[in-house]
Amino acid sequence: MHGVPRPSNSTGDKFYFTDYCNQTQGYRLYIYKSVVDCFYLAQKWAIYTEAQSNCSAIGGRVMQAKTQDRYDLFLHFARNVFGTFTFLGLTDQVTDGIFQWEDGEVINPTWKNTIYMYGEGTANSLTENCTVAANYSSFIWVYDGRCDLTTKRHYYICELIT
Repeated sequence: MHGVPRPSNSTGDKFYFTDYCNQTQGYRLYIYKSVVDCFYLAQKWAIYTEAQSNCSAIGGRVMQAKTQDRYDLFLHFARNVFGTFTFLGLTDQVTDGIFQWEDGEVINPTWKNTIYMYGEGTANSLTENCTVAANYSSFIWVYDGRCDLTTKRHYYICELIT
């Protein structure tokens, strides 16, 4: 984002947000390490297709995490904002076992192994197609879970598509 003022002391793990983004849609600008982007933190639970639809309706998509800094920010949101189950914009809904970001890009296998807990992110189940972060007191677990279980909806984060 060009012309966005960065705090002069935005090094390390410092975390900032401002009202720079389109507030009428609920977006805020978050600055964390190398990430300077607009996110909407949904304060309601949804199944994945609802999350996609809700994000699309406000000009966004479910948050992707293609870099370590974006992944760290996603984990921060999941742990410190929601404190419980949170969708990441990475699924194998199109082809079982082939995980794709919301923009259609297939995830790099090395990065996939970094994101998922050991044994997760596999093609073992036709029903576990979404990526979910779960917060368990002292650690956060990222796994492939259900997208459509209406009795177990999750929080989600929209990123503004610019």
